[in-house]
Amino acid sequence: MLMTLVEAKRAEGSINVDFKFEKLTDMISPKKVMDDIRQNRKELQYTYSEYAKLEDGDPKKLDTADKLNLMFEEASVNYNNVMAMLPLAIEDIKTRLLLGDGQTKKDEAPLSLGVLSMDEHGELKILEAPKENKKELMVLDDNANAGLIQAIEKDYMDLNEDGNEYVKSLVARTFCPLASTMESVVDIEKEVSNYNSYLEFYKRSKDDFIKTVKPLVEKIMGVWAFFERIRETARA
Repeated sequence: MLMTLVEAKRAEGSINVDFKFEKLTDMISPKKVMDDIRQNRKELQYTYSEYAKLEDGDPKKLDTADKLNLMFEEASVNYNNVMAMLPLAIEDIKTRLLLGDGQTKKDEAPLSLGVLSMDEHGELKILEAPKENKKELMVLDDNANAGLIQAIEKDYMDLNEDGNEYVKSLVARTFCPLASTMESVVDIEKEVSNYNSYLEFYKRSKDDFIKTVKPLVEKIMGVWAFFERIRETARA
């Protein structure tokens, strides 16, 4: 990337080059990986819901289980890609916090009711709640994905003998962000705690990445520049 920047600036006749290290940090959380995870979790949630509807012994249930196993294999590629999961988990939390807890606070107007769902791109979104009363709204919290969450956690631990609870929780929250088909209640305290934890870890990791890669990049660019000068001298 840096060599391309040098060539581009040279073609423009510019002497100074802005290396834009923020672009380098984006490379450790590639957008495509995040998009792949969103697509994977959308398919996982849908396929698991179809699997749960089928009776044991139904041949179709076995076929659906095979599909789920393939999806778990695809997901497992990114189980340890913490730097791709963290920004996605942070985005999910921001959406959850927008929903609020749906409760009426003292001396305040009631919060507008809504439900948390997943769209066709695997992103969390808030839908307008049905017009029914709040008791009927609670039926939406069906806990339908509890089994899927447990399966993801088990899959992660089976594949990582030295796995830890922090990453296991992150994997489960990233690949199955909803415990129910739709959720109407959010644990604000828990979400704020997770947000602060994820954000701190993400920022610290990016800073550590820069500290580690900067001297390495300088050496690589120094060697490259040395041979560039030799090449230019030979041309002259």
